[in-house]
Amino acid sequence: MESRTIDMRRVTLQVIGICVAIELLLLLADYVFNYRDVSGQRAIRRIWNMAREESLPTWFSSIQAHLLGATVLVIAWLETGRIARWQIAAWILIGLFFIWIDIDDYAQVHVRL
Repeated sequence: MESRTIDMRRVTLQVIGICVAIELLLLLADYVFNYRDVSGQRAIRRIWNMAREESLPTWFSSIQAHLLGATVLVIAWLETGRIARWQIAAWILIGLFFIWIDIDDYAQVHVRL
């Protein structure tokens, strides 16, 4: 049976590249639909408006924050026993911070407060 290895540096750079490409496409869509007003329809403008809470760009940033928070929490879990407790606590706090950012973006807690 052949053993396979994963080049995590390459995978990480690919994920970052894909996320940046998506963000640039969302920025372009915001420009095209909101500043150039190509469609002329308000509903289309709202979907692509980065400044709105209920838009596709906001959804994407919320998903990114959630995945980042989950990744940081997994790192904390994997490093348990290898690093100091205060470092584990710091990883957990950072992970929870990003999970909170995700929840706040989705549920609009800051708007309601």
